[in-house]
Amino acid sequence: HMAKDITDLALEWLKGHDDTPFFLTLNYYDLLGKYTLPPEWLEGEFSTEERQIIDDFLKNRVILSYLQRSMAGRLELDGRFFDILRKFYALKLSFIDKHLGRFLDGLKELGLYENSLIAVCSDHGESLGEHAPIITHHQYSLFNELTRVMFMLRFPGQAHKGQLDDPHIQGLDMFATMLGASGLEPGWGHDTLPSRNLVRGFDRDY
Repeated sequence: HMAKDITDLALEWLKGHDDTPFFLTLNYYDLLGKYTLPPEWLEGEFSTEERQIIDDFLKNRVILSYLQRSMAGRLELDGRFFDILRKFYALKLSFIDKHLGRFLDGLKELGLYENSLIAVCSDHGESLGEHAPIITHHQYSLFNELTRVMFMLRFPGQAHKGQLDDPHIQGLDMFATMLGASGLEPGWGHDTLPSRNLVRGFDRDY
């Protein structure tokens, strides 16, 4: 279960790097493809019949298998299947959230949290039957469920706390934004990969 393992490794790594500046990326890959959860996370959440549907789904292990079969018309999926799948997806998000919380708690325990710039984002979402009785992969659709994703920044000292913005941004903008928030300017690659600093013009009071 990747989120737990990644968090464990990150917390161990932090113990040896808590006295120098660092850049650390945690890639919680749990929702990209394989849909698995520890058995205890499923206890009491689904009926016997629903568990059978989930078990059948998990036998394929990779969501792409269901995607290909449903888009080709070789697999019929009804509304109840998607209700169960969305509930399972929400549980998976809760699992990731728990371990992200463990990481943030670890930063606090090591005295690193207050002086850290923290970004939480996603590369894409998931479309689970909202627009058709199929699983729509992000390679084939531009619906909001797939393209409208979060990008949250936590600045040192709680600078800009509670500030909301809704510009039309893209993943590339994270590059200049993170550098700008750190008081740096983009260097190599900025001309070929244009990236906007979304916090340019903010008072840097940290």
